[in-house]
Amino acid sequence: MVRVGSHDMYGQNDQCGAAVTAEQAHAGAEVVILCEKPICGVYLSIHQEPGGYLTFCEVRAYEPVHLYDTRKYIQEKFLKREASYRV
Repeated sequence: MVRVGSHDMYGQNDQCGAAVTAEQAHAGAEVVILCEKPICGVYLSIHQEPGGYLTFCEVRAYEPVHLYDTRKYIQEKFLKREASYRV
């Protein structure tokens, strides 16, 4: 689970996207989480369910100039597919 906000107590910050499933988080996987709406904050936190391991080599956070452009960029560049939207 990813949370973004201005509270240093992460549980008070808004959740961004859905929780990552075991199928998404296999070895070598690239997981992209898109927030449903822009969330302002100074803290970005990443959490897991108790009893598991959390390992990652890189985290990127983007500040969208325009949500449509940012989602399109992420889908086309990182997910290697054409973006489609309902605006």
